[in-house]
Amino acid sequence: MKSKQTVLMIILSLVLGLSACNVPAAPTTPPTADNAESVESGVTPSNTPAPSIPEPTPTPVVDTSMYTPEIASTTTEVIYEQYQRVGLGGRDTFFWPDGNIGFIPLDDGQFRFFGANGSRTAVSVGTLDDPGAVMESHKLVIAGIDPEFSYAAGGPIYRDPESGLLLLFYHAERHLGGNGLIFHAAIGLAVSEDDGATFENLGIIIETNALPDRNAVCCADVGGATYTIKDGDFLVYFRDRMEDLSTIELAVASAPVDEVLAAAKSGNTSPWTKYHQDGPQPGLFGTSSPLEIGNPPTDWFHVSYNTALERYVMVIATHDRAEEYNYQLYLTTSVDGYTWSPRVLLLEMEDEITYPSLISVEGDPLNSSQDFYIYYVTTPRGTTRWHNTTFHRMTVSLTGEMLEPKRGWEFDTDPEGWTPLWEMDSFEVQDGVLIIQSAGNDPHMVSPATAISSDTYKQIEVRMKVGAGAIGQFFFTTQDVPFHVEEASLVFPLERSDEFVTYTVDMSAVPAWTGTIGDLRFDPTDQAATIEIDYIRFIP
Repeated sequence: MKSKQTVLMIILSLVLGLSACNVPAAPTTPPTADNAESVESGVTPSNTPAPSIPEPTPTPVVDTSMYTPEIASTTTEVIYEQYQRVGLGGRDTFFWPDGNIGFIPLDDGQFRFFGANGSRTAVSVGTLDDPGAVMESHKLVIAGIDPEFSYAAGGPIYRDPESGLLLLFYHAERHLGGNGLIFHAAIGLAVSEDDGATFENLGIIIETNALPDRNAVCCADVGGATYTIKDGDFLVYFRDRMEDLSTIELAVASAPVDEVLAAAKSGNTSPWTKYHQDGPQPGLFGTSSPLEIGNPPTDWFHVSYNTALERYVMVIATHDRAEEYNYQLYLTTSVDGYTWSPRVLLLEMEDEITYPSLISVEGDPLNSSQDFYIYYVTTPRGTTRWHNTTFHRMTVSLTGEMLEPKRGWEFDTDPEGWTPLWEMDSFEVQDGVLIIQSAGNDPHMVSPATAISSDTYKQIEVRMKVGAGAIGQFFFTTQDVPFHVEEASLVFPLERSDEFVTYTVDMSAVPAWTGTIGDLRFDPTDQAATIEIDYIRFIP
C-alpha cells in the first residue's frame, strides 16, 4: 500500500512538473506605473526592443507613356470606287476628299460631312457607310478669303454645344507664281451660324516658320488641320517648315477653346501658340519642336481621343523616302497630346495612301473607342492621283492592352523595320542574319522608332561579322536632339575576324544619351564590305 502511494506521488509530481513548463514564468521586474498593466495581465515586460516591422517595398512606378497599343484585328473595305467617288450625289466630286474629313451628328441618325473637294469644301449628308449620299454643296466657298490664297478648304469641324456655332479648320495654299504644283500652305479658321450652309473667314491661325518663297523646294505643306481638345484647349496638329527649309514632321499649336469661341463670335481670331521645347512660340511664323522622337516623316494625319485606352490616338499616312512606291499607314498614341509613342504599322502597300480620317464607329466627332474606322484614299502606282482613286475604310479593333517598346532586333526572318539609307547595295535576311553589301565608306541604316529609356538601357550590344573596315558608329535621337548628328553618336573600333564578334557599346558615355531614345542610325563599317548582323540589342 505504501509503495503504491509512493508511486502515485511520483507520477503526480511528474505531471505537475510537466504542466509547469507551459505556464508563463513569473515576472522578474517589479510592477511600476509603466509595466503594471502588463504584469497584471500576465504579459512579461522585456527590456529587449520589439523587432521592427520592415517597411513595405514600394511598387516601382512603370512609365507606360511610350507603350504601344496592341491591335486585335484590322479589316478593309471599299466604300467608293473611282466611278462612284467622282460623282457623289450627282455632283462633280472629282477631288473628294482632298484632306481630312470632319462631321457633325444630325437628329435623324445621319451626319453632315465636311471635306475638301479641290480648292473648295464639299458638304454632304449621309451615314458612316455612305458619307456622300446627299451632296448639299460640292464647292462651298468660304467668304472673305484673302486673295493670296488660291486654295481654302477644310474638313475638321467643331460645334459649340452651347451656341451651336460651327468652327471649320481649313487648309489654305498660296500658289506661288500661279503654279498650283508649287505652294506654301497655312491653316485658317472659318465660322458658320447656319449649321454649315455658309462659312465666313476669320483668318489664318498657323503659319510655318519659313516665309513663303517661290524659289524654295516644293512644297511647304501643313496637313489638314486635324484637332482635338485637352484641358480646355484646342490642339491643332500640322507640319512646320523651318527657316532652313527642314521640316518638323509633326507639330502642334494650341489656344483656349473659350477664347477662340469668344473671338469667333466677334468675327476675329484669338492668338495661337506653337509648342517648342524651349518655350511657347507664336502660331504665326514661330518655331516648333517635333512631337515624335526622331522626327519620322509624315504626309497626312488625323487625331482622336480614345476612351478605351484613355489616350489620344493618331493615324499617320506616310511613305518611304528611299523607295518610290512604298506607302504606310501607322497608328500612334499619346498620354498628353504632346509626346507620341512609337508607331504601329497598320498597312503597307505600293499604292499611294493619302488623307486618312479616324472616325468613331459610334459617330462621336471627338472621341473613339476600342473599335474605330480609318477612312483613306489609294491611287495605284504610276497613276496620277484622282484619275483612279478609291475611297476605303479600315476597321481597327484594339485589345485594350499596351505593349512595352521593343528592346532589340533578332533578324530571324526580316529586317524588323530597319531601313538602308546610304551606300547599301543589298539588304536582306538569310538564315536569321541580316546580310548587307556596303558600296562605299559611309554605309548606314536606320532603325524603327524605339522609345527606350536611357536611364534603363545604357548600352547597345551588336553581334556581327564585318569583312573590312576600322570603325562602326551608332547615332541616336532624343526629344532634345531630333536629328542624327555627331554630338549624339559614338564610334567604336571593329575587330578583324572571320567569326561573329559581339560588341558592347556604352552609349551612356555620350552626354546627349538622356531621356527617351527615339531611334538609331547604325554605320556598321567605314568601307565597302560584306556585313552580317546577327542581332542588335539594348542592354542595361
